[in-house]
Amino acid sequence: MDRRSVQRSEHPAPRYGRTVRIAGMEWGTALLALAMCLLFAVGIAMLTHSLVATVAGTAGIAVGLVAVSRILRTER
Repeated sequence: MDRRSVQRSEHPAPRYGRTVRIAGMEWGTALLALAMCLLFAVGIAMLTHSLVATVAGTAGIAVGLVAVSRILRTER
C-alpha cells in the first residue's frame, strides 16, 4: 500500500471514549479534592493538638466535598 494514499484526519479520535469520573468529577479534580482534605486534616491536627477535633474537622470537610460533588454533578 502506498503511504501517500493514506489520508489522516485533521481531528484524530480521542484515545478513550469517556472521561474517567470519580464521584461525578474528573479524576484530577477528585484527586485534588482528596489532597486538600488531607492537607486540611493535618493543619487542623497541628493547630488543635486534639484527635477529636481533627476527626470532626476531617469528617466535616469530607461531608462538604460529597455535598458539593452532588450539587455540581453534570448528567451525561
